[in-house]
Amino acid sequence: MSDPVWDPFRENQVTLPQATDEKHVTADLTDGVLTVEVPKAEQAKPRRIEITG
Repeated sequence: MSDPVWDPFRENQVTLPQATDEKHVTADLTDGVLTVEVPKAEQAKPRRIEITG
């Protein structure tokens, strides 16, 4: 096997789970580090239901 080579033109794809809020995905490239934030969709977040009585 050969060592991986850095290629600035390489394309990567990632399949996101269905329970993501695709409209609010953000990506930031700072100092060569790519940070991608993928928030959960509102319906996928756990809810707290208060029980009275």
